[in-house]
Amino acid sequence: MFKHRLDIFFKELIAGKANPLGRLTDYMIRIEFQARGSPHAHTILWIESAPKVNVNSDEEVTNFINKYQKCAIPEKDGDLRNLVLSLQRHVHSATCRRRGSCRFNFPHPPSAETLIARESEEEDPIIVDREIKVKQEVCSRVRKLMDDKDLPEDISLDDFLTKAEVDPDLYHQMLKLMKSGKQVVLQRQPSERWINQYNPSILQTWWANHDLQFILSPEACIMYVTSYMTKSERAISELLNKVAQENKDSELKSKLRKVGSAFLQNREVSSQEAAFRLLSLPLKRASRKVVFANTAPKDIRVSMLKPHSLLQEMDDDDENIFFTSALDRYASRPDLLENMSGKAVNRSIIIAADKGILAYKNPTLLPKNGGSIHLDRGWAQSLMKRMNLVKR
Repeated sequence: MFKHRLDIFFKELIAGKANPLGRLTDYMIRIEFQARGSPHAHTILWIESAPKVNVNSDEEVTNFINKYQKCAIPEKDGDLRNLVLSLQRHVHSATCRRRGSCRFNFPHPPSAETLIARESEEEDPIIVDREIKVKQEVCSRVRKLMDDKDLPEDISLDDFLTKAEVDPDLYHQMLKLMKSGKQVVLQRQPSERWINQYNPSILQTWWANHDLQFILSPEACIMYVTSYMTKSERAISELLNKVAQENKDSELKSKLRKVGSAFLQNREVSSQEAAFRLLSLPLKRASRKVVFANTAPKDIRVSMLKPHSLLQEMDDDDENIFFTSALDRYASRPDLLENMSGKAVNRSIIIAADKGILAYKNPTLLPKNGGSIHLDRGWAQSLMKRMNLVKR
């Protein structure tokens, strides 16, 4: 159900004609199971003509953010208002306060406008330290008032700052200051300090909590990819490696049995995740296909053994008992393909050249000799596209 809903959601809304975030050009999706329970999706979206920080002006960036990202509590739209208050309102939990303070930095500070906070432009470290101390003092006053449960929900930003005894101009200046890195500060009223940012079209279609963030730097994107998109189950991986090492001298069947037993007995799996895995439903998806290339040294690289029927037909002294990998085929590429980027070439030339090279260097790779390399027009076209060759 979740997979089908997610597929339709991406196809019809995110990548559809509605363009709730702009025209989608690329995406990555990784499905994860929260606390071994219900699934949720981590995604990275590439939007056509999206502005870039330090390339476009801050005004262009904040206008783009304001167009697709909100944290306001709607006053007129009753349905959207109910969704925002029920799904996008943060409530502290043991998970978010694992280290004492909220790891999502709620409540968020109110701001009269959306802005990009940065490190100080001052070169004198003494002045920078002084600015940071002023910000800490201002933030301390604001934070204390934001945590006040008796704070009126309809209080204006000006009244809020007056009550916190903070000068509005100084507060705005301090919002723009970061000790390190960059951060988006969204326009929000004091009453919206607990609201997680959302997209109205997505929220009204998906009907579930979502967290939408504009990527400010390549480093932030890399951090998200390594922390969420490619996150491994470290604890279970370490356990399985330990079991495998303890049984490295055992027979293969015995080793697999013990590793499988350790996996089943030490990992809690929810019914949703069990259904995903039993049905072989993919846990990741992307707009671009990726081929894994094992770049380990050749002597320890895993290779696939040829079937027994082919091995029986080979000479006793023939050591070519493994199928060729992508790296093997790349290393055996024809010399004529070198330095041909952008030049006109014919698919028949590519196929003929490769067949000639294989027939000379290793004829057993050709299908007529029991090999697995099939050189057809589709393969030649794919190769030409990857190498930027022009079809003649």
